[in-house]
Amino acid sequence: GRMNRPAAWWNYQIHDNDERRKDSGRIRFALHHEADGTPSGYAVYRPKSDWAATGPNGTLHIGEVRATNPRAYARMWRFLLEIDLVRSIKYDGAAIDEPLRYLVADQRALQCEVVDGIFVRLVEVDRALALRRYGAPVDIVVGVHDEFCPWNTGSFRLRGDLDGAACERTTAPADLTMSARDLGAVYLGGTSVAQLVAAGLVDEHTPGSAHRAAAAFGWPVAPAIPDHF
Repeated sequence: GRMNRPAAWWNYQIHDNDERRKDSGRIRFALHHEADGTPSGYAVYRPKSDWAATGPNGTLHIGEVRATNPRAYARMWRFLLEIDLVRSIKYDGAAIDEPLRYLVADQRALQCEVVDGIFVRLVEVDRALALRRYGAPVDIVVGVHDEFCPWNTGSFRLRGDLDGAACERTTAPADLTMSARDLGAVYLGGTSVAQLVAAGLVDEHTPGSAHRAAAAFGWPVAPAIPDHF
């Protein structure tokens, strides 16, 4: 679910001025290298110093933490968590399945709040369904009703697996029927088709099709969008 990052985006994100420093401190960068010198992780952060009657009360604002392997990811976070004179850390760009939750000794120490971040609208259903891969082999007919984009209304036969997919219009009876809104919700794997059936939002016409679709649309990595707009 992430967007491309052109140069203009980077220039805005790392721009450092007095207004931003006043709110969250001067921008800093950290880079992790492998033993052979290959860069494998980075962090963008802003430390904001503060003192209270009981001692240091600084805040570390995390802009982003990215790594190409789990070891580099863990080392980047250890570096950030060990910065001196910091009382609290704020990270607004975390994913709902952020590995950091399992790295710390006490998960309860992390106060997590889930907020809206991704809004998906499929403009061309057949093309969009064919563009992604699927976590399990699937061959189902999905009925879609779309009042805003009426050309999406109809039935589509979806066949796909981990290697790719194909989707085409069909006159065959639908195994599942859903709105374009709910199809957008399941498209990136963050919402289960089976959950929407249980909630009465998706109609299951062929027994077992919701379970198969839930397994197929699911994905090991949850959708996330650190780039707010």
